[in-house]
Formats: sequence, structure tokens, C-alpha cells
Amino acid sequence: LVNEIRENVKPDYVHVIPGKAAHVVSGGADAEATMRIFVDLYIMSNAQKVYSLVDKNVYHSGFSRLGAAIGDVLFIRTSFL
Repeated sequence: LVNEIRENVKPDYVHVIPGKAAHVVSGGADAEATMRIFVDLYIMSNAQKVYSLVDKNVYHSGFSRLGAAIGDVLFIRTSFL
């Protein structure tokens, strides 16, 4: 999904942060991936809107909701179930 967004969405509308994605709770995050987690939260907390796209193949995380809540940003969850 990230590669699809990177290739097909206008860069002034969506920014994809380069680097390896990891989940903190799984314990597999190295220093770079851990830093990216905090950068993701920081960027979401300063966004105009934060979207969460959910379908049957995607983990229903609360991470983006947390990023939006930190900055009191509008949060929109869209389900494709």
C-alpha cells in the first residue's frame, strides 16, 4: 500500500516517510525503526487531518488516532470491510 501511495498520490497531499516500518509492540524495531515511530507520531500531530484506512488485511491499529489526538487533529477512519 505504501509503495502504491508513493507512486500515485500527489506529493503535496500525502507524504510517505522513507525508512523501515516496524511495530513497537512486536519487539522487532531497531534504533532507526524506533525513531521513525516517533517521527510518524510527530508528523501526524502536526497534520491538518489524519486518515486511517482499514480493511480485512490491515491490522486495526490505534496508532494514527494517537498521533491525531496528540495534536488535536481531525481523525477520519475509513473502512473497506
